[in-house]
Amino acid sequence: MNFGNGRIRPSGGIMVCGFCLVGAVLLGLSLAMDRMSQLRFTWAKHVVFAFTWTGLWTLWQQFSPIGDFGSYVNILSEQSWKLTFSMHTLLSAKYHPAASYSQFNQPELLQFASIAGLGGIDFILSWGGAIGAYILYTFIDYQRRNSFLSRIYSPVVVYLVVLSLIYTYGSIRLAVAETPFYQRSMRTYIPKSLTRVGCVLGKVFNGTTDETNAYLVDETRKLAESGSQIVIWSEGAAAVFNEEEKHALFNAVRDLSVTYNTYIAFSYIDHAEQYNKVTLVSSEGEVVIDYIKAHPVIGVEKVRAGPDELKTVDTKFGVVGVAVCFDYNFPRLIRQASKKKVDLMLQPSSTWVSPVGPVHAHMNSIRAIENGFISFRCSSDGVSGVWSSYGQIIHAVPTSFTPAVMFDIPLRKRVMTVYGEIGETWGYLCVLITIMLLACLIATEYGSQKMKYWG
Repeated sequence: MNFGNGRIRPSGGIMVCGFCLVGAVLLGLSLAMDRMSQLRFTWAKHVVFAFTWTGLWTLWQQFSPIGDFGSYVNILSEQSWKLTFSMHTLLSAKYHPAASYSQFNQPELLQFASIAGLGGIDFILSWGGAIGAYILYTFIDYQRRNSFLSRIYSPVVVYLVVLSLIYTYGSIRLAVAETPFYQRSMRTYIPKSLTRVGCVLGKVFNGTTDETNAYLVDETRKLAESGSQIVIWSEGAAAVFNEEEKHALFNAVRDLSVTYNTYIAFSYIDHAEQYNKVTLVSSEGEVVIDYIKAHPVIGVEKVRAGPDELKTVDTKFGVVGVAVCFDYNFPRLIRQASKKKVDLMLQPSSTWVSPVGPVHAHMNSIRAIENGFISFRCSSDGVSGVWSSYGQIIHAVPTSFTPAVMFDIPLRKRVMTVYGEIGETWGYLCVLITIMLLACLIATEYGSQKMKYWG
């Protein structure tokens, strides 16, 4: 999330209030549908809220300017991070800071995104809320306490059966993610070699535009000398104000890529054209991807949006794609990775200091689960690292003061997913069912009023 001047700051109060208002409206409509259904439906009343909520959020994330930011899943299944290294390690380790995080989320549940996307998890969570409210209401109503168990038995059992099936699917998927189902030697399935990748962070060095660009090139050279085969610059790390500065930056990066046989994805703000860009230069010095950020943060970034099209290239590492930071909050854009069979996604990013950085990194890892690619993220004032095709952390470090980091990763081919083939089908199915339920409510109300009139 980057300003035209390369600086990061929180969005204005108007944007925050607007987002809260939209959330309140969506919640209000879902609760209104749920309330009306309690009086007219028997069993269906337990799923009306889930269908309505999921359907409305599907429409919102598909057509809103902020994508899935603030989704139920991103709030309730938010990843907790536990830092287990000392500050001394962070400050002293320049290129190999050691960090470890503990996840307290539900990775088995999140695997359902590989089938139904974010909407599928939204549905399960909101359905669980409706079931919990029903249990509480039934227990509190003293007239029904004698038949408490018999009344809650059916809807609770159905929900628990569905939930257990989803967890079973997620558990099996994770169990065989990196290892075969039947036991055999590790030599038969682990990658024969690791690929070293590097990340150069912006906002660490303060200087003039020329000094900053030279500093970034020098840090890239150090990573390349250390064996990095792919190097990313964090979002908006560099800046150019005219064609002369742009050509100088391009030529410096090209020379590095050819000299060290390295792929370099350098990110910069083009002030002349008002674009937030990332350019991928191959090890032969050719520009293979020149990408403009498709979804600048509304009300925050003073740059123009690029085409809503994911660019990819076939390399020795597999099919590689590029998207910038907030682009990952738009499932319809990142799903193009499935259509183009992307194996590795590069994500330059720049976020605010905790909690936005860690939360945004977790949110974006769901795109890897949905589309089955490995995600390599390089983020200023956030979390940089590598996530597997199953959303599992391979490496993750906080990068606010560190100039550069390197990771050794096993590169694998993409994992085909159901979501990659059908997209937001489940979400739109929820929209259709919500419309049908609303029609039934209207028809029921109209019929009862007509009977009263003739009675």
